[in-house]
Amino acid sequence: MGPDGVDEVYIDKLPLDGLDGLEHLFDIDLFEANSGIALDGVEYNIRIIATNIDAYVHVSNPNTEKWKKWEAEIWAMGKRIAKDANDEQMIRLFE
Repeated sequence: MGPDGVDEVYIDKLPLDGLDGLEHLFDIDLFEANSGIALDGVEYNIRIIATNIDAYVHVSNPNTEKWKKWEAEIWAMGKRIAKDANDEQMIRLFE
């Protein structure tokens, strides 16, 4: 990890028949992510690629219940990907 954050990006690619259960990750409110000032804290740049969909979302300090649920799922996925990749840098990030 560099001084400005993560140096590499890891992608979890699933076959179309493996998407069952992921749709709950997108039960989020796109208009209520944070009611405070987004000057510092956590940020996510999300890219969603699916059949006929290529969407980008940037979120600063998500703090609603739906966003907190989404964040927990993303961290669990990141932990799994880091372990599967056997990447010590990423494993430390997700600990």
